[in-house]
Amino acid sequence: MRMFLKRKKSIFFCLASAAFGSGGYILLSFWGKLGFLKNILGFSLLIMVCAFIAYIPENFKELLRLWGLLYLFTFFIGGICSGIFYYTKAGAYIGENLKLGFKSITPKLFLLSVIFSYIVIKTGLKIYNSRIIKKRQFYSVSVSLKGKKAYFTALGDTGNTLKESTGGKTVLVAEYEAVKNVLPESGLLKEDIYGYIAKYGNEIKFSLVPYKSLGNRGGIIVCFQPDMIEIDGREYDSIIIGISFLTLSSDRSFRGLINTEALITEGVNVNVRKAA
Repeated sequence: MRMFLKRKKSIFFCLASAAFGSGGYILLSFWGKLGFLKNILGFSLLIMVCAFIAYIPENFKELLRLWGLLYLFTFFIGGICSGIFYYTKAGAYIGENLKLGFKSITPKLFLLSVIFSYIVIKTGLKIYNSRIIKKRQFYSVSVSLKGKKAYFTALGDTGNTLKESTGGKTVLVAEYEAVKNVLPESGLLKEDIYGYIAKYGNEIKFSLVPYKSLGNRGGIIVCFQPDMIEIDGREYDSIIIGISFLTLSSDRSFRGLINTEALITEGVNVNVRKAA
């Protein structure tokens, strides 16, 4: 779920959600007093509570979105399990053990089952990630400021619609580590943002752009206007750099995010600029 939502969450809340969901499913399935909830409404409510525990949404709209994603995910996994039970003897084996109280399941068999499940899940996620990465569009970015240059890779992201409120320039979000070499006394920026802007505001054009993302209350991202920015060899003058102090990619495959549509509409005719 975390991968599909593109957001991180505490492993504690994820485990708590999984435990609640497992316990709740068992109670709904086998406790007679909860028989009135043994229907699509009861299981839907259970999934909604699991989504709330795992991600603690800020509003009901976000909760509904989380519930829908989790419901589809469990429906997909349930379909796979049903297929396995139907085409193998797994269903009869589990049914027999339900009657016997799972006495025939030895610790060794249980451990092997856990290892097998882990391998299947990890392999599935690896295949998914490899196919998604192939569909991603990456761009080579070069940033120049006061004679210094920084190079990094940015991911095209249509969901990144950040724009400067005054000039309307598109914000290319870049990791601090990717652009710190072009900034004077970059360590001071990380320690005291407003003090840094006050000190270098006459040399570098800064702007503060508000943002809001799913699962976060929002905040302010510090942006600066480089002397020149090139993306895949093409120069842009309507894109500024927004500095993120978070890691954008766990595998370091990219260190920036740029709106793909902006690259189509906001390019600069370099020949016209030089002629002028």
